Amino acid sequence: VRYFNGRPIESETEDFERSPSAGDYSEGSPMPFLLHIYYDFDKSYIRDSELEELGKLCRMLQQNPNLILEISSHTDARGSKSYNRRLSQDRADAVVNWLQDNCGIAMDRLIPRGYGESQPVNSCLNNVGCSEEMHQLNRRTEFRVIGCVGEQRIRYSKPKENPEVDPCTNCSF
Repeated sequence: VRYFNGRPIESETEDFERSPSAGDYSEGSPMPFLLHIYYDFDKSYIRDSELEELGKLCRMLQQNPNLILEISSHTDARGSKSYNRRLSQDRADAVVNWLQDNCGIAMDRLIPRGYGESQPVNSCLNNVGCSEEMHQLNRRTEFRVIGCVGEQRIRYSKPKENPEVDPCTNCSF
């Protein structure tokens, strides 16, 4: 069974080779040809079964040499928050290393981020009884195109026009 956005899919009808370039999709829409990859419990190595998806990612990055990609890795809720943060970062780094070693993708195009257990796709939080299948959905790496080389797409929040002001009656200045 394969998964997309945390849900099982019957088949993959659109493959990268048959898809338009990654730039043809609207912002915020999923890339229909690329699926998350998943990990064994407490491991950061890349499963052989995930190499097909990484191959698609490799081809996408090679065919679109200006794309910058965030590699977002996650864990299930078992283990401490600090351990899971480190494990998820190790997973993201493993993907970066694979892309560099097997595809020659430059490090400045890859942003590995480990989110630990902070972004589950289901209700499997600490002390919640879940099946292994549900835990598995949280042990994943997601891919997100966040910009292009040479294009600055950084956005900042803007200040409020009339923010509430704390009079700070006990301040010494």
